[in-house]
Amino acid sequence: MTLETLDNALDRYLAATAQLGSPVRELILPLVNQGALDALRALDNVTLSNELIAYFRRIDGYNYEALSEQDLFEPSFAWGMEALSVDGALREHDQLQFAITDEAPNYWADGFLPILSDRAGSVVAVNCISSSPTFGAVYEMTDGVGLNRIASSLTEFLDAGTAAIVQGFIRYDDGMLLPEHPRFLLEAGPLYGDSPYFARVGKMDTQIVDWH
Repeated sequence: MTLETLDNALDRYLAATAQLGSPVRELILPLVNQGALDALRALDNVTLSNELIAYFRRIDGYNYEALSEQDLFEPSFAWGMEALSVDGALREHDQLQFAITDEAPNYWADGFLPILSDRAGSVVAVNCISSSPTFGAVYEMTDGVGLNRIASSLTEFLDAGTAAIVQGFIRYDDGMLLPEHPRFLLEAGPLYGDSPYFARVGKMDTQIVDWH
């Protein structure tokens, strides 16, 4: 996966969100301090893929001055969730470590790094475990359920999001990019490679563990 591919996928996705009426393309900040990534590299069991590095160089949270000027909260970036800055990803990672327990060893996995959050217990994360068969894949950690794979890579996740917008599976409403349920669950799976997230239709409270 080339960095150009990730950048192009991100450009296509942000253009699609703008067509829906979302202001997120104008409110996202690029990473200014490249050294901030060193804190993520220092995490135990976390290996940053080139694709994830390219993503964070383009997406480092929101321009809060612009948000204030427009009297806006953080608009959702994707999957109905807000984009995390590099510092925000680090904080979410640290806060989620408590969820690794003997009773629920797969609810959250050490070596996964959040990139999106709904601020209510669920995140979208990238598998940063270099030895994992799904290294670089994108997962949702659903509050009360745990991790399930959405897409095989960030580029696939973004391109599927673009296609979902174009095909009418996602709408924009008051700052939120939201899936059209139940259509999204029932019909959008092929856009995301029929990943485990969509394989659970009718049993969304279950988990498919595939990263070991």
